[in-house]
Amino acid sequence: MVTAVSSPSSVLVERLRQIFDAFARQGAATATRTTRYLFRLTGPSAGSILLQVTPEGVTWTPTDTETADVTIKLDAADLVAIADGSLDGRLALASEKIEIEGDVEAAARMVAEICPEQAEG
Repeated sequence: MVTAVSSPSSVLVERLRQIFDAFARQGAATATRTTRYLFRLTGPSAGSILLQVTPEGVTWTPTDTETADVTIKLDAADLVAIADGSLDGRLALASEKIEIEGDVEAAARMVAEICPEQAEG
């Protein structure tokens, strides 16, 4: 009998999918306008994901050429660590593990809309 073993990269990709699916399920009840966030993920699971937050809800799609209101660049493993609580997003930003380009106020709104408990801290 052959047992399939998941590679670390495939586990990371699955966890990223779960994170962005959770964004979509949670929605953004306080959103009053459409804002597009482009996550440029680096590392072994590199790629780009467009997260669109609207008053109607949150959607995400893998992308290659999209532009956005805010571009957030970070290692995919760091995004997972932030989502799982083992890396503080504010410390990651302060230590330049996260690069933000574009509308910084929109980035702050994303935290408030999608992660209100982090916006309060």
